[in-house]
Amino acid sequence: MKKADQIVLFSSDKSTDSLLISTLTKHYEKIKVCQEPDELVEQLKEETPKIILVSAERFQETLSIFYGSLDKVPDQSLCEHFFVSLVSRHDEGEAYDAYRNGIIDDYLVARPLYEIHRPIVICEHLLIELGFAKKEKPGLEHIYREEKYADDVRGVVAKGLERKEQLKQELESSVGIIESALDNAAEKIQQHQKVSLDLGILRETLGKIKSDEIRPELLKIQNKVLNLLQSFVQDNQDMLEKIDGDKDELAKVACQQIHNKFQELQSQSIESDIVKLPDKLKVLLIEDDPISIHLTSEILKLFNLELDTAFTGRRALACLKSKQYDLILLDIGLPDTSGIYLLDQISQSSNNKDANTVMLTGNRQKKTALECIKLGAKNYIVKPLRQDNFVSICEKLGITLLRKPK
Repeated sequence: MKKADQIVLFSSDKSTDSLLISTLTKHYEKIKVCQEPDELVEQLKEETPKIILVSAERFQETLSIFYGSLDKVPDQSLCEHFFVSLVSRHDEGEAYDAYRNGIIDDYLVARPLYEIHRPIVICEHLLIELGFAKKEKPGLEHIYREEKYADDVRGVVAKGLERKEQLKQELESSVGIIESALDNAAEKIQQHQKVSLDLGILRETLGKIKSDEIRPELLKIQNKVLNLLQSFVQDNQDMLEKIDGDKDELAKVACQQIHNKFQELQSQSIESDIVKLPDKLKVLLIEDDPISIHLTSEILKLFNLELDTAFTGRRALACLKSKQYDLILLDIGLPDTSGIYLLDQISQSSNNKDANTVMLTGNRQKKTALECIKLGAKNYIVKPLRQDNFVSICEKLGITLLRKPK
């Protein structure tokens, strides 16, 4: 059985949910079952990312239980999670509408449980998105072993599975090569040797990663890149300090020029496109992913602006109520609400109805981003945010940026 400490079931009635509990425990080694809201609060505080299944007599009761518990958890303590509402057939339409609008991450008709294996399918899918589970499915072995498949069906399915497996292996091989190249570059920097990286291949390979199954490897590469940049900056700074007392001013100037050139490349400066004005731009970043927050903040710090960050919809609404912003960068998916709902709240806000709202989205959410533009958003940016994209969007919106002096 698979270990799944990150699956939590809140049940208002264990006897009613007995078949669901039995189905989950047969497939997983451990399921945490809660019956008190305080237990759910503690689970949301525990740092392990998890799937929260909430079962109650009515759909709106599941919302009340989950969001009531969520409200008691501070932003800094809230774990990454997905919320699945377990409903009756009578409430399926209401649950589907909530799913489409980002209020819940998924739902399951579980009172009574009609599709016995459906809970496993939902949990497996969400565990993959959380980056914990990898598919271990012997597809080819199964298709050849089972006699129930017709020969023509077996042949076409086997061909497709072999193709998918080959593409997966090629991608994993590319990721391994990138990791090795980054490690080698970091080692050379430590030894003050010349570093050569094929950024074209790096960009092309990362662009091919669309599956959540390889998310842990992608995060590992991102961390290596960030560490590599840090090593380069630190190594360069060490060189400056080493010759600080040297009488050879030419060497010092040359090293300083190298340091300045790296900073220029890192920030991809577009000095000629930026007009300096005395007023600071007020920006609100609404984003829950720590890596996206870090990368976006590093770009925004290059400009003379006031930046507020909200990790949840609840925090964002508090910021919008208390302050007026010139620009709002709004992620479509948030842990406690949807970007579409917040967009509607912004349009009704007395403080910020005239603010420029730009949606932040992944490649798979472009359609939703376009819908947001119809609802009042001024534009959208596909993450991760790049400086040239940010400057371009600001120009289109008539927003003037003031760059911080070096």
